Amino acid sequence: MTEAELKKDMAFDAIMVFADVNVLELSLQTISDLVMSCDGRVASKRLLDVDEKQHVKLFVTNPDQVYAAEYPYPRFAGGMFTTCLQRLLSQTYNRQLEFTQYGKPSAATFAYARKQLERQAEA
Repeated sequence: MTEAELKKDMAFDAIMVFADVNVLELSLQTISDLVMSCDGRVASKRLLDVDEKQHVKLFVTNPDQVYAAEYPYPRFAGGMFTTCLQRLLSQTYNRQLEFTQYGKPSAATFAYARKQLERQAEA
């Protein structure tokens, strides 16, 4: 597949970040390029108007900024990546990142649990 074909044919509707990223700058750049695209395509038209809806949905886990380990000082965790991405989009594009947080207790986690309990109660 050529680069032109890739840009034309490969589109993303969602990104899921389940683990810590290996290369911070590359991950931040790639995800910001995609969430700022109008159609989820690499190198496509950017969302310029603040009122334009984010096409690519972002799902992230682990909201923790830091964790404890054997090392005597806190270690950065997955939530740090989401915070960095939010800050970059805010400062660079004046946009608020839209994302769904999963993992440790969050609104989405509680909503899912409630729905499951209600289904069991009805059965």
